[in-house]
Amino acid sequence: ITPEEDAYYHWMLKEWQRGNTSERITGGESPNDVVLRQRPALDYIMSKEDEKTILVCMHGRAMRILLCELLNYPLKSMDMFEHHNLCLYQLDFTGSMYAIKKHNDKTHLDVLREVEKTQLV
Repeated sequence: ITPEEDAYYHWMLKEWQRGNTSERITGGESPNDVVLRQRPALDYIMSKEDEKTILVCMHGRAMRILLCELLNYPLKSMDMFEHHNLCLYQLDFTGSMYAIKKHNDKTHLDVLREVEKTQLV
């Protein structure tokens, strides 16, 4: 990444935080575009009323956008949802709304750290 690319990325993040969620990164999507792309999948998932546990895996920015949609936050608030690579967000659906049960959880990665430690010895 060049200093110019890094500056552009941080400028774009600021634009989104200001509420300019129709702004696109060059060659990419805007947060508004991501919502439109995610909507059919979310509608499909929600149509499966007998399902109890559903796993959805995605990149961090898309996850933040989905969390805004599910929790009825404005897209400009997406950065309030912290994330670490491979983290877990667990949500419960009450029948009318979602509630966060776990956020940015990484405890499932602890076993990997233990394996890594034993291999270094």
